[in-house]
Amino acid sequence: MLLSCNRIRKQYDGIEILKGIDLDIAFGERIGLVGPNGAGKTTLMQAIAHEVSIDDGDITFWLPRTKIGYLRQSVGASRFSEGYRLITVTRRLESGKTIVEPPAADTDELRELLKISSQLGIGYLDEWSAQHINGLSGGERAKLALARIWSAQPDLLLLDEPTNHMDLNGIDWLIDQLRQYTGAVLVISHDRYFLDQVVCRIVEIDDGKAESYSGNYSFYREERARIRAAQLRQYEEAKRQEKRLEEDVLRTKQWAAKAHREAGKKSEIRSAKVGDRARAKRIDRQAKAKVKRLERHRARAPRKPKDDPNIRFQIKSAEKHGRRMIYAKGISKEYSGRALFRDSSFYILRGDKVGLLGKNGCGKTTLLKIILGEETPDEGEVWISPSACIGYLAQGDPLSGADGSTLDVLGLSSSVLASKARTLLAQMGIGEDLVHKPVSVLSAGERTKVEIARLIINQANLLLLDEPTNHLDIYAREQLEAALVAYDGTIIMASHDRRMLESVCNRILVFEDGQIRPMREEADPPDVDIEWCFSSDDIELDLP
Repeated sequence: MLLSCNRIRKQYDGIEILKGIDLDIAFGERIGLVGPNGAGKTTLMQAIAHEVSIDDGDITFWLPRTKIGYLRQSVGASRFSEGYRLITVTRRLESGKTIVEPPAADTDELRELLKISSQLGIGYLDEWSAQHINGLSGGERAKLALARIWSAQPDLLLLDEPTNHMDLNGIDWLIDQLRQYTGAVLVISHDRYFLDQVVCRIVEIDDGKAESYSGNYSFYREERARIRAAQLRQYEEAKRQEKRLEEDVLRTKQWAAKAHREAGKKSEIRSAKVGDRARAKRIDRQAKAKVKRLERHRARAPRKPKDDPNIRFQIKSAEKHGRRMIYAKGISKEYSGRALFRDSSFYILRGDKVGLLGKNGCGKTTLLKIILGEETPDEGEVWISPSACIGYLAQGDPLSGADGSTLDVLGLSSSVLASKARTLLAQMGIGEDLVHKPVSVLSAGERTKVEIARLIINQANLLLLDEPTNHLDIYAREQLEAALVAYDGTIIMASHDRRMLESVCNRILVFEDGQIRPMREEADPPDVDIEWCFSSDDIELDLP
């Protein structure tokens, strides 16, 4: 055994998140930690990593010294040194510290780090400097933080959503390494494919409690469904038995009342027989005994099993206009002296659902920012329809430092709008108890849902989504997929989620060999002259 968590309790702002969690982790185990957003998964991991204190219980490490590598959830959106932590603990006492300094130049440690970075697809990182690190994409920072942890070879890996921001090559590398890793792994992930490939045990946290299932994620879902079906059958049988008992109690009470009436009538004519009164009292006692039996049955009857969260995203676009939405002509962009893409042209029509696919650092987020107007291309032009009402979901956790309540963040003051927002948030799994709480107490997944609610309220007709499934739990991912499929506006989405791209997108733009091009050869759209968009005096140009 490597560590034991016993009766762990933790609350925030009067809300108890963990309600007596027990968890043992043995050497060599690869455990997936799953559950709805806000269930307390990250809180438990932070407690193991000595990031937060617990209110009750204890965490015991059984080695004299245990080295822990902790990949934080927000690494892709934070400074590199804030994305990970390496500590050493002695039983219950922390003796290590966060390592924030880069390894010294020309050392075995640096060479090993650069070797791992190269395997992860960061091939151009030939030296360690703040300038290079600041120019990395969110996925590249996540990879580099993971490489930093991996090079230290800890006894225990704590990985909080490691596949967020990471491209398919990086995910495949991580899967291969975790299969060979001899230490223990505790991983929080909502990536169904990743969990199936890596873990040998699933621990589900829900309503502050932990339940363990042997096997990978698919086995867990099947076993959970089987257990729930059995519990539902037991519940339904108990309800049928309760109904039979209620009917029996009602009949017995009616018989008792009738016996008392008959004994009373006889007493008016002549003295009632002792046997009549005794019979009425006997039936009374039977009725009371059956009432007690019914009460015992209700107290012992199984509860109805909890349904999976029913999250409903209903995204509606604003009023439609012309067919053309975006044209890019010969655009190029460099970052920190490195070419992201060059001489690239493409079009996007209204109603298209376009996936952006490519390695970390290829320029997907940069392209979204060019369309948004926050960046400009070094060469070429981008035309965006004047009718475009853009909604942008940024990569990472943009509300992590926000102040105020959820309604404050959404900018709602009208009581009508506030009421609609409450309904929407409740549909997305954010209940009334959290609406007025500070955004800072929400989980990263819950904050992502708040950002999506902002897009829905603003009725955007062009959605720019940068890794929209990051931090969302599995139920929310599945519902978001369905909502985006039904959405009648235009979508440009950067994602490494295989299932999301296959379900939602009708076109793919690939970032490869320094260019942006369609995955399949495409002709110019019918009845549209691309050159006209950049030369006509009859239409307003919106060049970022």
